[in-house]
Amino acid sequence: MNKCVVVGGGICGLLAAYLLKKHGQDVVLIEQAEECGGLLRSVTDTSGHYYDQGSHIPNLSGVSELDDFLFGPEQARQHNWVSIPELMTGNYFQSTWDLQTQTIDARKLNKDDYLAGIAQLLANEDISQADNIEAYCKETLGPLFFEKLVKPVIVKLYGEQSDYTQLSARNSINYFGASRILAFNPDITGKLKELPAFDAKLGYHTRLDYAKRLQLDGSKDYAYLYPKSPKGSQYWVDYLVDKVTSAGVKIENSLSVSELKCENKHVTSLTLSDGRELTCDWVYWSAPPIFALRLLEDYKSRCRPNFRTANIFHFTFDAPLKNTQSHLLWNWDSCSSIFRITMYPNLNDSRAYSISAEVLSSADEAKEIKQQDILQALIEMDLVPKDANLLDSTTQVIHNTFPVPTKEFNHEVSAQFERLESLVDNLCVSGRFSGKLWLLNDILHDTYTKINKTFGEVSA
Repeated sequence: MNKCVVVGGGICGLLAAYLLKKHGQDVVLIEQAEECGGLLRSVTDTSGHYYDQGSHIPNLSGVSELDDFLFGPEQARQHNWVSIPELMTGNYFQSTWDLQTQTIDARKLNKDDYLAGIAQLLANEDISQADNIEAYCKETLGPLFFEKLVKPVIVKLYGEQSDYTQLSARNSINYFGASRILAFNPDITGKLKELPAFDAKLGYHTRLDYAKRLQLDGSKDYAYLYPKSPKGSQYWVDYLVDKVTSAGVKIENSLSVSELKCENKHVTSLTLSDGRELTCDWVYWSAPPIFALRLLEDYKSRCRPNFRTANIFHFTFDAPLKNTQSHLLWNWDSCSSIFRITMYPNLNDSRAYSISAEVLSSADEAKEIKQQDILQALIEMDLVPKDANLLDSTTQVIHNTFPVPTKEFNHEVSAQFERLESLVDNLCVSGRFSGKLWLLNDILHDTYTKINKTFGEVSA
């Protein structure tokens, strides 16, 4: 039996701790916050309404052992989770909604801009190899669509940039769908997407078109799940923590690692912030590698990251929301600073008439964002009835959440990961902090694969 320490109590850390225990290891999980869950947790207002701390709507992984841990066995799953066969998203742009896709529709621009943009888009027939988002978009969509469609989304997420060529070509702009656009009717789009260069820059008009593409590619879109509990994401955190502790994992909250001792490229012990020393044979590090590097050597980062502040505004009303079909909505319009909206009654029909709106800003800008302005924007977007009464609300301001994805920052993250791997042989870094993975399902798969590869078959 090995002594294993998991650093970080987010969902990946909880999974790692559980898998290690199933492999017959002695496991301690260290979490610096008072509770596990990271950004997965929920918050409440004074009336007891629950709101998710961010938009977390997980989907099945397709790996039975992984899904049983995350959501319980199938029979219990049906009792505790709402099954969502397809995630209903939409986007707001040019003061109108498109409830079929989160992809921006260039046809909503004025005629002159649209026609000029189409000419540039059609002229770009090659697949871009650019390493920055400005060049990538200009070489795929064209300069006009970059300025009119993509740059406003960058500003909404990361703020005004002095040099947009310093942002990495691959970042959340791509994951949120803003580097693909709608530009033609569905038939023309379908034909153009048969060409790789146009497939990379055009989105599908409907969920049905996207489903047909998945089927053609032999891919499977696994169902999404959302807790039936009024606690929302907090139910998921509580469930996972109970499962991990019941398996025999010891969870230590409100503690951090203050020292790492290493001999012959092996971490032999960790000293905690309360002075205790834990001997260990293997470490799962679900935190930025730089923290481990600073404990192992006099490591100096070559760049200073610029982190965004998440401002999350939660509201509950006495009347139904006007959109009764969408689960998540994206606001790509310059009419407000909101970028993402969660519609709780559409996720779980037993929930109150609650809605959350997220804004990213600098730390200083956060002080100027007013709850009343966010509420007014939700009314103007026709999501909340004008005559609805606000029953209760709460606001979260979470600093140092998303780093601005500059090329320099991404290079530094990769360099830190490689440096840490070169220093120790018995420390595994969570996929997100390797700089190679972004989506939660990919990171969970990565954790599952690495632990099984390291420790072999699961003991009975």
